[in-house]
Amino acid sequence: MSTSSCRLSAVIALFLFGSAAVFAGDRTLQLKWNQLAPLLTGEKVVVHLEGGGRVNGRVSTVQPEGLVLKEHGQKVARNSIRELRLVHMRARGRIIGTVTGVFGGLAIAGGIAATHLFSGGNGVNALIVVAVVGLPVAGYFIGRAGDRQETLIQILPD
Repeated sequence: MSTSSCRLSAVIALFLFGSAAVFAGDRTLQLKWNQLAPLLTGEKVVVHLEGGGRVNGRVSTVQPEGLVLKEHGQKVARNSIRELRLVHMRARGRIIGTVTGVFGGLAIAGGIAATHLFSGGNGVNALIVVAVVGLPVAGYFIGRAGDRQETLIQILPD
Protein backbone atom coordinates (compact mmCIF):
# COMPACT_ATOMS: atom_id res chain seq x y z
CA MET A 1 0.00 0.00 0.00
CA SER A 2 1.38 3.45 -0.87
CA THR A 3 2.23 6.07 1.73
CA SER A 4 -0.72 8.26 0.73
CA SER A 5 -3.11 5.33 1.10
CA CYS A 6 -1.70 4.57 4.56
CA ARG A 7 -2.15 8.18 5.60
CA LEU A 8 -5.69 8.27 4.26
CA SER A 9 -6.49 5.03 6.10
CA ALA A 10 -5.12 6.47 9.34
CA VAL A 11 -7.12 9.70 8.95
CA ILE A 12 -10.35 7.79 8.26
CA ALA A 13 -9.81 5.43 11.20
CA LEU A 14 -9.09 8.35 13.55
CA PHE A 15 -12.18 10.19 12.32
CA LEU A 16 -14.47 7.19 12.78
CA PHE A 17 -13.21 6.32 16.26
CA GLY A 18 -13.03 9.96 17.31
CA SER A 19 -16.56 10.69 16.14
CA ALA A 20 -17.94 7.88 18.29
CA ALA A 21 -16.19 9.33 21.33
CA VAL A 22 -17.46 12.84 20.61
CA PHE A 23 -21.05 11.79 19.94
CA ALA A 24 -21.29 9.60 23.01
CA GLY A 25 -22.03 11.24 26.30
CA ASP A 26 -24.28 10.75 29.23
CA ARG A 27 -25.96 13.46 31.18
CA THR A 28 -27.73 13.42 34.51
CA LEU A 29 -31.06 14.91 35.55
CA GLN A 30 -32.33 15.16 39.11
CA LEU A 31 -36.11 15.06 39.24
CA LYS A 32 -38.90 14.31 41.68
CA TRP A 33 -41.20 11.40 40.86
CA ASN A 34 -44.12 13.72 39.98
CA GLN A 35 -41.92 15.43 37.34
CA LEU A 36 -41.19 12.22 35.41
CA ALA A 37 -44.46 11.77 33.48
CA PRO A 38 -43.95 14.49 30.83
CA LEU A 39 -40.36 13.41 30.28
CA LEU A 40 -40.78 9.62 30.18
CA THR A 41 -44.22 8.93 28.68
CA GLY A 42 -43.72 7.25 25.30
CA GLU A 43 -39.93 7.19 25.65
CA LYS A 44 -37.56 4.23 25.79
CA VAL A 45 -36.01 3.58 29.21
CA VAL A 46 -33.62 1.14 30.85
CA VAL A 47 -34.55 0.41 34.44
CA HIS A 48 -31.98 -1.22 36.74
CA LEU A 49 -33.73 -2.96 39.62
CA GLU A 50 -32.66 -3.28 43.25
CA GLY A 51 -32.38 -7.07 42.89
CA GLY A 52 -29.81 -6.71 40.10
CA GLY A 53 -32.20 -7.23 37.19
CA ARG A 54 -32.82 -4.93 34.28
CA VAL A 55 -35.98 -4.02 32.35
CA ASN A 56 -36.12 -2.25 28.98
CA GLY A 57 -39.14 -0.76 27.28
CA ARG A 58 -41.22 2.26 26.40
CA VAL A 59 -43.03 3.98 29.22
CA SER A 60 -46.81 3.89 28.91
CA THR A 61 -47.60 5.84 32.07
CA VAL A 62 -45.94 7.06 35.23
CA GLN A 63 -48.12 6.28 38.25
CA PRO A 64 -47.53 7.20 41.90
CA GLU A 65 -46.64 3.57 42.67
CA GLY A 66 -44.38 2.93 39.66
CA LEU A 67 -43.86 2.83 35.91
CA VAL A 68 -46.06 0.99 33.43
CA LEU A 69 -44.20 -0.18 30.32
CA LYS A 70 -46.01 -0.68 27.01
CA GLU A 71 -44.68 -4.19 26.41
CA HIS A 72 -47.20 -6.56 28.02
CA GLY A 73 -48.37 -3.80 30.40
CA GLN A 74 -45.44 -4.62 32.65
CA LYS A 75 -45.35 -2.66 35.91
CA VAL A 76 -42.15 -1.66 37.67
CA ALA A 77 -42.64 -0.73 41.32
CA ARG A 78 -41.24 2.65 42.28
CA ASN A 79 -39.36 1.29 45.30
CA SER A 80 -37.66 -1.41 43.20
CA ILE A 81 -35.96 1.08 40.85
CA ARG A 82 -32.23 1.45 41.57
CA GLU A 83 -31.33 3.39 38.41
CA LEU A 84 -33.40 4.87 35.59
CA ARG A 85 -31.94 5.77 32.19
CA LEU A 86 -33.73 7.53 29.35
CA VAL A 87 -32.46 6.36 25.95
CA HIS A 88 -32.51 8.43 22.75
CA MET A 89 -31.21 7.20 19.40
CA ARG A 90 -30.11 9.64 16.70
CA ALA A 91 -29.18 8.88 13.10
CA ARG A 92 -26.36 11.39 12.60
CA GLY A 93 -23.50 9.11 13.67
CA ARG A 94 -24.66 6.21 11.51
CA ILE A 95 -24.99 8.48 8.49
CA ILE A 96 -21.61 10.15 9.00
CA GLY A 97 -19.88 6.85 9.77
CA THR A 98 -21.34 5.04 6.76
CA VAL A 99 -20.67 7.88 4.30
CA THR A 100 -17.12 8.29 5.61
CA GLY A 101 -16.61 4.54 5.35
CA VAL A 102 -17.90 4.45 1.76
CA PHE A 103 -15.68 7.27 0.54
CA GLY A 104 -12.72 6.07 2.57
CA GLY A 105 -13.19 2.52 1.32
CA LEU A 106 -13.40 3.67 -2.28
CA ALA A 107 -10.31 5.86 -1.87
CA ILE A 108 -8.29 3.08 -0.27
CA ALA A 109 -9.51 0.55 -2.84
CA GLY A 110 -8.55 2.96 -5.62
CA GLY A 111 -5.13 3.43 -4.07
CA ILE A 112 -4.62 -0.31 -3.75
CA ALA A 113 -5.80 -0.92 -7.30
CA ALA A 114 -3.60 1.83 -8.73
CA THR A 115 -0.55 0.63 -6.80
CA HIS A 116 -0.98 -3.04 -7.67
CA LEU A 117 -2.64 -2.70 -11.07
CA PHE A 118 -0.10 -4.80 -12.93
CA SER A 119 1.06 -7.10 -10.14
CA GLY A 120 -1.88 -9.48 -10.49
CA GLY A 121 -1.66 -10.81 -6.92
CA ASN A 122 -4.67 -12.66 -5.51
CA GLY A 123 -4.48 -10.82 -2.19
CA VAL A 124 -5.07 -7.48 -3.88
CA ASN A 125 -8.68 -8.34 -4.75
CA ALA A 126 -9.34 -9.38 -1.16
CA LEU A 127 -7.90 -6.09 0.14
CA ILE A 128 -10.13 -4.13 -2.22
CA VAL A 129 -13.24 -6.04 -1.08
CA VAL A 130 -12.32 -5.50 2.57
CA ALA A 131 -11.83 -1.77 1.96
CA VAL A 132 -15.04 -1.29 -0.05
CA VAL A 133 -17.28 -3.43 2.17
CA GLY A 134 -15.58 -3.42 5.55
CA LEU A 135 -15.07 0.30 6.08
CA PRO A 136 -18.73 1.31 5.49
CA VAL A 137 -19.91 -1.48 7.79
CA ALA A 138 -17.39 -0.49 10.46
CA GLY A 139 -18.39 3.15 10.05
CA TYR A 140 -22.06 2.28 10.53
CA PHE A 141 -21.45 0.37 13.77
CA ILE A 142 -19.06 2.97 15.16
CA GLY A 143 -21.61 5.67 14.33
CA ARG A 144 -24.38 3.64 15.92
CA ALA A 145 -22.46 3.50 19.19
CA GLY A 146 -22.23 7.28 19.10
CA ASP A 147 -25.91 7.71 18.29
CA ARG A 148 -27.08 6.20 21.56
CA GLN A 149 -27.56 8.93 24.13
CA GLU A 150 -28.49 7.99 27.67
CA THR A 151 -29.70 10.33 30.35
CA LEU A 152 -29.36 9.12 33.92
CA ILE A 153 -32.35 10.20 35.97
CA GLN A 154 -31.74 10.51 39.69
CA ILE A 155 -35.06 10.45 41.52
CA LEU A 156 -35.20 12.92 44.37
CA PRO A 157 -37.40 12.41 47.42
CA ASP A 158 -40.82 14.09 47.26
